[in-house]
Amino acid sequence: MRKLFFIIPLLFAAACAPQATPTPTATAEAEAAAFEVTITGAWARPAMLMEATEEASDMAGHDMSGMMEATEEAGDMAGHDMSGMMEATEEASDMAGHDMSGMMEATEEAGAMHSMMSGAVSAAYMQISNNSASDVRLISAATTVAALTQIHETTIENDIARMSELADGLVIPAGETVELRPGGIHVMMMNLQSSLIEGETVTVTLTFDTGDIVEVEAAIQMDAPAGN
Repeated sequence: MRKLFFIIPLLFAAACAPQATPTPTATAEAEAAAFEVTITGAWARPAMLMEATEEASDMAGHDMSGMMEATEEAGDMAGHDMSGMMEATEEASDMAGHDMSGMMEATEEAGAMHSMMSGAVSAAYMQISNNSASDVRLISAATTVAALTQIHETTIENDIARMSELADGLVIPAGETVELRPGGIHVMMMNLQSSLIEGETVTVTLTFDTGDIVEVEAAIQMDAPAGN
């Protein structure tokens, strides 16, 4: 009986003793710090969206040369002959399945994107740096100013510039920086819901395979920021 009375206080004392807080494991710490992505130099092309007014509809029957300065993303606008109206671009793809060769002269210095009809497009560019020890993948992009936003890449096949969606996303290798630039990979914003005015900004939301979401403020301007 004496042994029983001796053991009970010991058990009570052990139950009331403060519990030690578990020390995070190296794996947990690594996972918490796994996402180390920085985004710099974000910018987007201006784009003008005109309301369907009587004046706008009249423009369909007028020569629009001199009213549009082509851009790297501009395409075949609704199947109209754009020859002589556009200075080509490395982003200018065959937006409607038409052969654009001979209609475009590739240049990285193309000017602002202006569309005189609904369905206007623009593109955003930036540098994405992965400072972590593991690869990360950009799986999607979105913005409230466009009905559809995709990650695109421009390629040249048989002297024809073509744009295609990177359906599997864009891998940012560990310790490296991937540049989204005119004539290469870019965020394509299609069927704009509002104009992109030079001097303002547009918010682009990027989602990565880690589950992390980053909102980027892209400056709306005709040319890449100095130093890009």
